[in-house]
Amino acid sequence: ATHMLLPHHKAHPVFEHIAENVALRRARGRFVLKTNIDNIMSVDTVGFIAGGDLREDTIYRATYLEFDFTEEADGLKPEPLLEWLFGQQKLLGEASLELADLSSRYPEDTHVCMSGASSVRNPDPSEPRPFYWAGSGDFVLASRALLLHVRGYPQIAQNWQTDDLIHCRL
Repeated sequence: ATHMLLPHHKAHPVFEHIAENVALRRARGRFVLKTNIDNIMSVDTVGFIAGGDLREDTIYRATYLEFDFTEEADGLKPEPLLEWLFGQQKLLGEASLELADLSSRYPEDTHVCMSGASSVRNPDPSEPRPFYWAGSGDFVLASRALLLHVRGYPQIAQNWQTDDLIHCRL
């Protein structure tokens, strides 16, 4: 956010992917979650990740929904703030519409996210599957081995859609 306040901020991008690649090389877990500091995950998302039923051959992405905080939320401590946020009917309605749309287009992916990887048969590799491009690069969960195999994020002088370039590599 501070970067956006600087004059000519678009001409001087922050090369976040260099730091992400350093973190990827230093990570020791089987899976790596790359997210941004301003992302707020639902209890269901955290529960899904903590459940550990993840596929090594899968890139988990998330669609993000933007929601502006109102004065009503000013000064709330973290737990009441999350309760307030996830109690907003407008946000929940948008999330439900997005889930319904994505579920109709990517039924297998929806099933994995709802029931875990062990509930899905291995897809036929000769059968092409559509790639979900609408996912935000602000949330990428994948096996460390898969991310290292493609040598991490491209380190180029561009921030816009750079996340999509690693998804193309995967």
